[in-house]
Amino acid sequence: MAPQEHIPKAASILGIIPQIWSNWRRKQTDGVPGLMLFLWAAAAVPFGVYDIVQNFNIPLQVQPQIFCALALVCWAQTLIYQDRWPIWKATLAAVSTGIAFGGIEAFFIFLLRDEHEIERGWPILVIGIFADVLLAVGLLPPYGEMWKRGGRVVGLNFLFLSTDFMGALLSLMALVVQQTFDVLGGTLYIVCMFLEIGIFSSHLIWMYRKRHVRAAAKRVGLSYDEYMRGRTDNNDNAEEEEDATRPPGTASTLAECDEGEGRNKRKHSAFSSKESVVKEGAGARA
Repeated sequence: MAPQEHIPKAASILGIIPQIWSNWRRKQTDGVPGLMLFLWAAAAVPFGVYDIVQNFNIPLQVQPQIFCALALVCWAQTLIYQDRWPIWKATLAAVSTGIAFGGIEAFFIFLLRDEHEIERGWPILVIGIFADVLLAVGLLPPYGEMWKRGGRVVGLNFLFLSTDFMGALLSLMALVVQQTFDVLGGTLYIVCMFLEIGIFSSHLIWMYRKRHVRAAAKRVGLSYDEYMRGRTDNNDNAEEEEDATRPPGTASTLAECDEGEGRNKRKHSAFSSKESVVKEGAGARA
């Protein structure tokens, strides 16, 4: 398998920095799945093992370590802003996880650096495949966030996604121009690109569906969320005013009306049954 197939994209490393900045500036990570960032940090472990065991140059060996550190920083932000963890607790979790990942990486490096293991080939191949799969699976949690919001993408920095997408595209092109094209490596890059295209498409579709609401919000100088909160508050106030002006004793909802009608029917049925029993008794006496 060609070496570049198992090198974490430098674009991913550069792209995650805008996401960290965006989280810090907004002081929130709503819509940013912590699971995605944790899986990406975990993917750096097999990436690092592969690069070091294969004895790539130093910059390529350092890339996974930087990627893991940045992903853990972003993961800690989700713990602080979204899960409301204290800063010291989230920092301790990120640092502890990083140390654990470093220990696992060192263990596999010493295990696989044996010349016999390198000659066998398949163990390091499995490590590389596992790294790619973790990276691809990490793109699935954003779909759960989009489903909860009707297809809208919230929190994820589009510069981050665009940079990562371009990294996958350029990596795929690098495989194409090689003498031999590896199907597995190319397939994994295509899967990553497909999932990221799905994220972009979902948000564009949501923007088209909500274009009238967004335009109305823009006319009054509000964001979409502010405008929708205002509409919700107005509806609640209107319902409260309607309840306040309704005459005493009047059913306030259709459900109450139906319930009252049901009680009347039950009373009428009971009265009819009682009347029939009385008639039968009178007939028997006659």
